[in-house]
Amino acid sequence: MSADRVFEDYLEDILEYAKKAVRFLEDTATLDDLQKDERTLVVKGDLLAG
Repeated sequence: MSADRVFEDYLEDILEYAKKAVRFLEDTATLDDLQKDERTLVVKGDLLAG
């Protein structure tokens, strides 16, 4: 973590990831879509491995 980052930088990061989450959910219309989505499988695998 860089000492040059300020509070606003962290808020911008949160906003960016929130927008990505909304786009992800918009792309997956149903639970079936979500279960078949490659991004979901990667995250699920990472969570199980961690």
